[in-house]
Amino acid sequence: MTYIIEQVSLPPERIVAALRRTGTDAETVEEIMGTAAQIWMEQGKAAGIAEGKAAGIAAGKTEGKADAFLRLVRLKFGELASVHAERVHSASSEQLDAWLDALLTAEDIDAVFADRTRH
Repeated sequence: MTYIIEQVSLPPERIVAALRRTGTDAETVEEIMGTAAQIWMEQGKAAGIAEGKAAGIAAGKTEGKADAFLRLVRLKFGELASVHAERVHSASSEQLDAWLDALLTAEDIDAVFADRTRH
């Protein structure tokens, strides 16, 4: 039964109904459902940990891009105005990629931050 609970995604009421159809007594049903609840809690915890780890890795990569961008800006144009630095630290990974690309050919810092979607 533990294998079924771990491998098959069934709602608890369907498991209980199936156990009752087989003539399983109420005490055994309660024990099985207690075991199922523990398994589901462990699965949820593992999924939460994995999700949190992935989010942390993504945030770390974005922070790394921001730090690299700021370093390259300082090397090319000197110190960055605080208003721009705040934008960098709150930017998405995709936005940072766009600014990093723009930095290569920009003549000044304003050109890096120019909105390229407007014509």
